[in-house]
This record gives sequence, structure tokens and C-alpha cells, in this order.
Amino acid sequence: TITPSFTITPSSVPADYTGNIVLNITGLTSGEQVRFTRFQDANHDGNGDISDPLVNDFTVKDGATTAFGGVTDPIIPADDDGLQDGNISTHITLPASAEMGRVSGNYVITVTSTNSNRNFIPITQILTVTQPASYVQSVSGQVFDTNNNPIGFSKVALLSQGNNGDSQFIVGTLTDSNGNFTLAAPVGSYLLVAFKQGYVTASPIRHPHRQPNLNRTKPYHGCRHFHDHWQHG
Repeated sequence: TITPSFTITPSSVPADYTGNIVLNITGLTSGEQVRFTRFQDANHDGNGDISDPLVNDFTVKDGATTAFGGVTDPIIPADDDGLQDGNISTHITLPASAEMGRVSGNYVITVTSTNSNRNFIPITQILTVTQPASYVQSVSGQVFDTNNNPIGFSKVALLSQGNNGDSQFIVGTLTDSNGNFTLAAPVGSYLLVAFKQGYVTASPIRHPHRQPNLNRTKPYHGCRHFHDHWQHG
């Protein structure tokens, strides 16, 4: 059994961060393959458990690269240093992540051995995605079910609508245990969407009076408050 070390750099980034988030593990057996998983810590307990959405799941082998015709593919995870030296340095990016991988909150990233002998005990680190400080406006509210019980640990997102009717994810966050949220946003008009596994919307959230309009040339001081109700689906 070996005892590798695992770090994330940077370990805290804003949701609009476009750079590489480097996952570095040292002290491996030369040529070893490991598995990286990233769970959204939806229930805020610091563990990637069965109730948390899986955002990333990939394997990387020490020294293995993803070059095609001499050109490295930046999307496919690989050992970025290309050396079979017992150390793996790979990366993820928020822009390349699915929408739920760009929601502000904590993410539990775990490294496990793919060796049948399980060469080491799984190692976990936390990646924190914060709301962009550059967004000076915000929307806040609380999510309830049809019995007016708050729905904690749900997700709330702002979507922009294109001319063809398609929606694009802009920003998102997690509610607290009582369903409360505050979501910073850039200037624009959005659809406010709330969702959680096991629930469906009981009332439309696309009514004009529910659409946050943050078209302002000056900073918006304070928060717009919205409420939505769900029922079990």
C-alpha cells in the first residue's frame, strides 16, 4: 500500500473562471492508473454520497497523453506532464463542464486506485466554486413544495432565452437547508429555474411577472425576491 498526496490548484474559483483547475497526485506507483470523480456537494455534508450529483468521472494513467497526429486534445483528460514518473497532473475546466458542474457551491473530488489490489485509500479534496464578484446584481428567494414546506439543497439557475427559443445556462447556485438562495447575475433578462430530483414544477416559472429583469446600466442595490412551489413527481 502506498500513500500518495492529492492537491487541487486553485482550490477556490469563481463560476466564471475559464482557466485550468489542476488536479495533481504524487507518490503513485510508476505507470499507475487512477480514477477521478467530482460530485456536487448538494447536501453540504462534505462527502460525495449517493444523494449528490456526479459531475465528472474519468481515469488517467501516469505518463499517458491524448495526442492525435502530434496535437494534444485539451478536452480528453490525460497526464499533462507526459512522464511515467509516479506523478499525475491533469486538469478540468468549468467552461467544459456540464451546467451542474458550473453551479456555485462545493464539489467533492476523489481519487481512487483502479488497480485490483487498491494500491491506496481513496483521497478526497474540496473544490469551491463561488459566485462571480463582478456580478453586482442578484436574485434571492426561497423554494417551497405545494404544502409550503421549504425544499432544501435544491438547485436554482438563471437561463437566457435566444431568438429561436433555446435557453442557455448563465449562472446557478444551491439553496440552503431551508430552500433559501441568493444568485448573483450579470445584466440581462432571464428565466428563473429551480429543480431537484424527485420534484416537478407545480406552477409555471416562465410567467412574465416571475422573470427577473436585470437590465440595468447602474448596479442594482438589493435583491429581487422570488418564490416557486414544487410537487413530488
